[in-house]
Amino acid sequence: MKIQCLVHNLKENIMSAERLTSKNQTLPILGSVFLGVEKDGIKIRATNLESALEINLPGKVYEAGFLVLPARALNMFLSGVFEEQITLESKKNNLFIRTIKTESVFRGYPPEDFPIFPKTEILEKFYISSSELKESLASVGVASSISDIKPELNSIFFNMFKNTIKFAATDSFRLAERSITSKSFHLDKQVSFLVPQKTIIELLKLLDRKDEDISVGTNKNQ
Repeated sequence: MKIQCLVHNLKENIMSAERLTSKNQTLPILGSVFLGVEKDGIKIRATNLESALEINLPGKVYEAGFLVLPARALNMFLSGVFEEQITLESKKNNLFIRTIKTESVFRGYPPEDFPIFPKTEILEKFYISSSELKESLASVGVASSISDIKPELNSIFFNMFKNTIKFAATDSFRLAERSITSKSFHLDKQVSFLVPQKTIIELLKLLDRKDEDISVGTNKNQ
């Protein structure tokens, strides 16, 4: 693979992906990020087997390809790069990174070893502004438990019906609840689920980047 893209775009999104990786002695590849170059740009993936993140970035594509790289090492290297453009090129399992002033080589893993991303059919879907979702999650998240002994208390509860979404969290001593009513979404049946607090924290970091309408879909425990 070979692609040229903006440094700040790559740096920002590798940082987001690296936060979702996991240190796992039995599956060390979970500490890595997947880079895939296709005709429309570069795809970045990360997963800890509980949550998964996929980011698409534009770039000037010279050659398609795929490679898996250690997330922490890549993130640390990019944090010290301040040029405008960067070129990524893979040869076998090595990634060559070049800018005007720097050049580095990273040893990667075969892409076939990276976990397959789940593909689930969305049964219920609605749209909400990222600012509304961010404000609601932040306002109730303070009441959730910091201990994971009881996972249900270390989560935020979503309850949706018709054009209302109710968010709630509790640590069994205090309770926070917030409701949003909007004409922009409508569910014919009631949908409820719990999202772990650590997932919510990462989601809030992603929502902090911009204000736009986002889609939320559910399917059983996804």
